[in-house]
Amino acid sequence: MGKGKHTYLWAMGALLYWVHYLIFHDPHHIFIYMLGDIAFVPLEVLLVVIVLQRLLHSHEKRALMDKLNIVIGALFSQVGTRLLGELTPAVVGGEEVRRRLAVGTEWSPRDFAAHAPTPQAPPPPAPRQDSPDRTRSQGQARMGPSATLGAGADQM
Repeated sequence: MGKGKHTYLWAMGALLYWVHYLIFHDPHHIFIYMLGDIAFVPLEVLLVVIVLQRLLHSHEKRALMDKLNIVIGALFSQVGTRLLGELTPAVVGGEEVRRRLAVGTEWSPRDFAAHAPTPQAPPPPAPRQDSPDRTRSQGQARMGPSATLGAGADQM
């Protein structure tokens, strides 16, 4: 900001305080709140700096990720096809994968649906096996709390 803009802000603040004085005729009140406003300025600056720093950090991180994606894309455009060609023989069922990935420009939606992987049903849950401790505690719960007191409770 230029020198004239600072002067304008100072003049605007003084004008507003003068209007406040003309309305309420209470300089004590005006100076108390002016002191509070001035005392709060460092905290406002700190909050603004923290917010700006976080915004800049997230922007830098996003820019770095974009650059990293460019580098990875360049690597795979130079080396990726050859590397995939050399690794394909090691893939189990490589012919099936190659057949599914060989998409043609003349494919219709039905062709895409025919090559879509078939969903497999999840395996059935394993049967539960109750431990002896678990069955005993369930039996006690069915009999009620008095059954757990035992013979020693009668003798008290």
